[in-house]
Amino acid sequence: MDAFKLIICDLGLPGMNGWEFISKIREMDSYIPIIILTGWGNEIGEERAKELDVQKVLAKPVSLEELMKTINEFC
Repeated sequence: MDAFKLIICDLGLPGMNGWEFISKIREMDSYIPIIILTGWGNEIGEERAKELDVQKVLAKPVSLEELMKTINEFC
């Protein structure tokens, strides 16, 4: 049984960036859905997201409706 059903991650994290965090998650679990929620918007490289099997990138600010819709897609 998985401890988590979904990870929502920002790219700006203290101590490591979101890409590093996602890479570490992928080393442990290649199946858990990951959503990036970021204020960097268009600066996100689609290739990097695909490489780490990120399911969705949401640009801040995001509405609660859009966030909930996205969560429901993967849970």
